[in-house]
Amino acid sequence: MPFKNKFSKIKDDIQKEGFNLKEKSENIYEASKITFRIKSLEEEIDYYYKRIGRKVYKKYNKGKDVEEDYKKHCKSIEKIKKEVKELEEKKLKYSDKKLCKHCGKEIYLYSDFCNHCGKEQ
Repeated sequence: MPFKNKFSKIKDDIQKEGFNLKEKSENIYEASKITFRIKSLEEEIDYYYKRIGRKVYKKYNKGKDVEEDYKKHCKSIEKIKKEVKELEEKKLKYSDKKLCKHCGKEIYLYSDFCNHCGKEQ
């Protein structure tokens, strides 16, 4: 009987650790997907930066007013930056980090102070 109980406990421990490992790997996978999406969005922002730069330079070279022409690209950049921020916050759910209340930088979840700005959490 004691052997059966020990075996049952070992089996339960293995199942529990297997579940924990599965959950951790799912979190890593989700965080990786979000990171990939963030990188893609940042590349899109760079695309708009380049478009703005080219248009501004061409118009400047021709002696034209440049302000109105690139507002739509600036709005696109702001929209993408907002999505990136939302994804970064979502990504934190899959890690052991949080955002500092004061400076907005990533810090460890259970930190009492921010290692970037030094302020108490």
